[in-house]
Amino acid sequence: MTIKISFIAIMMMLYAWAAQAAQKDPEIPSVAGCSIIAERSGRTALTEIAYLHRKQIDAKDAYSAEYKCADGSVYVWASFSENNLKAQQLYKDMDVRMPQSKVFSDMKRMNINGIGVTQVQGMGMDNYYFLKDTGNYWVAVKDADSMKYLKAFMRSIK
Repeated sequence: MTIKISFIAIMMMLYAWAAQAAQKDPEIPSVAGCSIIAERSGRTALTEIAYLHRKQIDAKDAYSAEYKCADGSVYVWASFSENNLKAQQLYKDMDVRMPQSKVFSDMKRMNINGIGVTQVQGMGMDNYYFLKDTGNYWVAVKDADSMKYLKAFMRSIK
């Protein structure tokens, strides 16, 4: 089942990359020690995130990016709501469903530089999600010091 889910996710990313190839979004943050090897933004990213949620989300903009790092990979999905209230509602919707997930487990809460972050394990990665201002962020780290890259990403967002 994991292979099937991974295959579907890769196919969706390839489709999104092809649709977005000509556009670059300067707001996608850089991560120290990593290079962006794929990125999507706008409607393409919103469609990708809706697919991952298995439903449409109430967001006005989004981006997703894949980073190749010296010792692993980082994947980021970010959506941006009209206001803080809508962003908080989107976060709560995801957070409430997470304990029932068949893909993600071992939920832990932590605080990093004043931001509440939730960590879950799944898809062979350390996954983190958090809310900052009107943005909902999901950061997945594979084969690397996940806390190092999470903190580097968090420092890079405005």
